[in-house]
Amino acid sequence: MLDSEQLKRILQDIHPPTADFKLVLTQRKYKWRLGTYYPGSHTIYIHGGWGDDTMILHTALHEYAHHIHHTEGRRMEFHEKPHGPKFQLIFKALLLIACQKGYYGQRSRIFDSTRKTIDIPQTHNNPQNPQ
Repeated sequence: MLDSEQLKRILQDIHPPTADFKLVLTQRKYKWRLGTYYPGSHTIYIHGGWGDDTMILHTALHEYAHHIHHTEGRRMEFHEKPHGPKFQLIFKALLLIACQKGYYGQRSRIFDSTRKTIDIPQTHNNPQNPQ
């Protein structure tokens, strides 16, 4: 199982941050909350008591997308939703890079062959690549 230092190194390898952040991995099990980002303290909490490394990494990438969105000149405007188009673009880019670097997906470097991983489905609504 990943620890907080390993997870932070993976996130930093996927996208080096312009502002440092703290990553806290807890063993809490919340019904609806898998992770949280606190922009004031640049702290990411991942509640890992409910899942395997794949779920923990997915949640960490999601919360890290909030950190990047907040710190790299992509701050949310007053009317923008926390999971709006800018955030979605950042999150999907992180997922893609994580797959390309082998951290996430079928050929993941952090999982052995006996553990199940998640594949990112291809979208079929790309106008430049009709199917």
